[in-house]
Amino acid sequence: MTPKKGGERFLALCENQFGPTTSKTANACIRYTPERVVAVIDSRHAGRTAAEVLGFGGDIPVVASLAEGLRRKPNALLIGIAPQGGSLPDEWRAMIRGAIEHGLAIWSGLHFFIGDDPEFAELAKKHKVKIHDLRRPPAALPVAMGRARSVESTIILSVGTDCNIGKMTAQLQVRDALREAGERVAFAATGQTGILVEGWGTAVDAVVADFIARDDQQQSVAEDSAAHRDDSSARGDRRSTAAGTGDRDRAEYVRSLRCKGARGDRPHRR
Repeated sequence: MTPKKGGERFLALCENQFGPTTSKTANACIRYTPERVVAVIDSRHAGRTAAEVLGFGGDIPVVASLAEGLRRKPNALLIGIAPQGGSLPDEWRAMIRGAIEHGLAIWSGLHFFIGDDPEFAELAKKHKVKIHDLRRPPAALPVAMGRARSVESTIILSVGTDCNIGKMTAQLQVRDALREAGERVAFAATGQTGILVEGWGTAVDAVVADFIARDDQQQSVAEDSAAHRDDSSARGDRRSTAAGTGDRDRAEYVRSLRCKGARGDRPHRR
């Protein structure tokens, strides 16, 4: 499922890992939606700002602890890393427990699903806290039927030799440039970080390979439909950019995402 994007006040958990190449998820959120980030936890850089550590992000503060971050009045804890293997550092468990106990929603793009952990799940239930595992795949996807061939939009596909080489960032830069030029652009998210930034999509690295093409097809058709009705659209992150058609296909796709169990109540893109 896709949680609704909007209204989040993220405290980004990046303890010992906040940096240009080590905190991919937090960095993208800071770069593209800085208004959603109230602080970053990393005791190594406490007292500095995001801009001082990353080169962008303005005066978003870096704090030493969860307790210090809570003073910024966050309403959600964002797991700010996307490491190889997608595992959760053991030393972060206490901070996640503390965040849940203080009523913060948990947003994570790890392969390790926070919501499937018995301790976290029980604690979240007790405190009525939502856990959004952005990488959780749809419950069921049929195989592709070739509908993407009917898309009228221009689709830009970005490819690269690594998972963290800049494909999504390149597409978001293209999207922003097209918007500045007056085009209607949509970015189709195919990974957890793009989903976080854009608000809908599916993390294809968590989908059984037989069904990846179908999910990409659904996103392409939905974006094309929305863009043509609205004007033009861009598709990205696995990477593509498109120009498109109307809201009905997108609405149908979004409804299907809400049955998937990934994020909450809003669609993701990436």
